[in-house]
Amino acid sequence: MAEKKEAPFPLSLEAPVPEIYMPLLQLFIRLLLGGLVAVYINYSPVPPLVLSVNQVNLSLVFYYAFHLFWWWYYRTYGANIIMFRLGGWIDILGAFVGALSDPFTIPPMILLFLIAVLGNGIQHGLYFFVESMIGSLILAGAVLVIHCRLLGAWAKENGLQTGVSFGLAAISKGKNNLDDILRQADAALYKAKPKEGLKGF
Repeated sequence: MAEKKEAPFPLSLEAPVPEIYMPLLQLFIRLLLGGLVAVYINYSPVPPLVLSVNQVNLSLVFYYAFHLFWWWYYRTYGANIIMFRLGGWIDILGAFVGALSDPFTIPPMILLFLIAVLGNGIQHGLYFFVESMIGSLILAGAVLVIHCRLLGAWAKENGLQTGVSFGLAAISKGKNNLDDILRQADAALYKAKPKEGLKGF
């Protein structure tokens, strides 16, 4: 009895350039997202959490320079799987810098990880999707841990409550005192609001 041959992987997963590959659109989205991060960081009323504005801008300059070089390389020499992977990891590291600098406890810019994973997965196939997803999960988890530790320490130092302790206080005091708790938290937050960023970080 003849052995049944295993079905090969679809050619789109093995080809250097998938059939749906749209490099110009990918470059446009990358540059657009970099510009949105620059506007968000430079014009946010709250300073960045970890890096300074100048450091974030320097990171964005490197991000732009790499992708413009990537585009020149693609137009000159054609597709290269190493450049594809480098571009994907630069996207993930850019999302890491943006989310790490976001001053909010749950940073909205953490969505950049999702965009990087889906974008590279759609453009380059399943292997790139899995690789990007693993890297993004690790770095996004690190971002959330750093945010909770830094903002939690700052809140404790300034007499504020974290979300968990605030919720427990509200439950223990009942619904009738919830308005009082909110007013006290708002007053404490306004009093402890940093004037020149989070000092000591």
